[in-house]
Amino acid sequence: MNRLPKHVTLKHLTAFVAVAQESSFTHAAKRLFQTQSSVTSLVRQLEDALATQLFARTSRRVLLTAAGEEFLPRVMRLLADFDGVIEDVVRFGALERGRVGVAAAPWPQAQ
Repeated sequence: MNRLPKHVTLKHLTAFVAVAQESSFTHAAKRLFQTQSSVTSLVRQLEDALATQLFARTSRRVLLTAAGEEFLPRVMRLLADFDGVIEDVVRFGALERGRVGVAAAPWPQAQ
C-alpha cells in the first residue's frame, strides 16, 4: 500500500514552484505577497512531508536538488490542471460553457 505524505497543500506546492522559478525565497515571497519566513516555512514543511530535500541552499543561492528538478515539472502540470478545472467549473456555473442538445426532424425530400 502506498503511504502518501499527509498535509501537502496547494500552498506548499505554489511556494515550491515560486522559489524554484525565482531561485530565491525573498523574491518568491514578494511574488506570492507573503513574508520570506512563511515561504521558507512552507517549503520546509513540504520537504519534511516528502522526507526529501528539494533545494540546496547556500548563503547566496537556492538551487533545485535532483529530486526538486524531477518534482518541478510535475507540480507545474498539476497546478495548471487544477487552475484549468477550476476555471472550467466557474465558466460552467456562469453558463459560459456547457452542453447543448439539438434535435431536428428529417427534412422532407423533394419528389
